[in-house]
Amino acid sequence: MRTQADELDRLAQSTLEVAEQIGAAWRPEMGMLTPASGAYPAVPGVDALRRAQENVIDAADIAVRRLLAVVEGDAERVWRVAFAYAEADRRAGQLLQRARGREI
Repeated sequence: MRTQADELDRLAQSTLEVAEQIGAAWRPEMGMLTPASGAYPAVPGVDALRRAQENVIDAADIAVRRLLAVVEGDAERVWRVAFAYAEADRRAGQLLQRARGREI
């Protein structure tokens, strides 16, 4: 695999920004989806409808939070790989310099 540590760093940063944008877009919308008190007319079955809507909103919130955790975790893992590549490059450079008879 051929890559550059700085490119991986940019990828990780972009990935984290996407997670932040998803979270920023979801949080205000969640409040708008929550039914207001008295929003339903007093008709048969309305309580079941309200509970179903609340369950859907709760499930969506859980799904979005899990998605954010996965995307943020992916960014962290990409940063770890970038660090490993940078460290490997540094060590390889040191070994090359020693092989040429020069110490860094």
